[in-house]
Amino acid sequence: MLITKALRRLPQAAMGIGLGLIVAASAPTAVFAEQQQSPAPNGDLTVEVRDAKSVQGKYGLAGSLVEYDAKRTGTDQATVTVTVNGVVLTATVDYAARTGSWKADGKILGAEGKTALAGMEKALAGQFRPGKAVLGPHEALLHRAVNYWSEAPAGYVLTGDSFKDVKESDVPKPLTDAKGAPLPQAEECLNPATGEQSAAACQEANEDGILYTGCSGSHAECHDANGHCHRCTAVAVGKSVNCKGRCGGGCCVPDGLGIYTYDCLDHDQCCGDHGGCLNPWDGECGDEYGEADEDFLLGRQNCGWQC
Repeated sequence: MLITKALRRLPQAAMGIGLGLIVAASAPTAVFAEQQQSPAPNGDLTVEVRDAKSVQGKYGLAGSLVEYDAKRTGTDQATVTVTVNGVVLTATVDYAARTGSWKADGKILGAEGKTALAGMEKALAGQFRPGKAVLGPHEALLHRAVNYWSEAPAGYVLTGDSFKDVKESDVPKPLTDAKGAPLPQAEECLNPATGEQSAAACQEANEDGILYTGCSGSHAECHDANGHCHRCTAVAVGKSVNCKGRCGGGCCVPDGLGIYTYDCLDHDQCCGDHGGCLNPWDGECGDEYGEADEDFLLGRQNCGWQC
């Protein structure tokens, strides 16, 4: 399940996390052929309104329908509502105040919804070009929120989160402990009250704000799962390993976000070790997914597009 995190703060410039939070000058563009009766294999994106204050439209893929409405509510503030096959997801961010929240009220996205959002994220990346263009806060939030929700495991119960005072750091985690010894290995999950193994004892928050990895090389990764407490290993990140550590799926998303963080790396590695991202209920890696939300929504692009 998602873990509600303590409120935190992200130090960043008032104009926000390298997003360039001013309004892009590009005019609204519709890329959906009105005469087309069924979605193309890669989906159809309709941008019905795109101006200084709002972005509205639809996305269709293989029978799924996504409706979106993003509004600029201030100089650096925005809110977005995305409805995926009837499931309503909302997010709000104040980049100047460094706060944000999202909620889904315990809804399940489902495999079809997840696939649709993944396709929509690629379509938005091609339309908005977040790696190159200057976006308004409503455009940036729409793309980032869709990117985050598209990573939700099928069948996973989405609740929500709020965050502020999130710390941000480029200092890498050490690959050894203070004495130069190897990283700590996993321990069995024991309930301190009974001394017996307990899966609940393993699923603990390991929240560390937004810590950026490099774009390649080996980095320290730590996650827990039902069968072990926090286990740390040195793993590779970047293009050579299918962009492991990137906040978003895989590589080669045209003009997509190049955000690489330890939270996103922890989730990627947990999924690879336990199949948690393919488990319909994500019993292994749900807390890692929850801890990465502010990385997706507020993280800066520390790495370029890798393909």
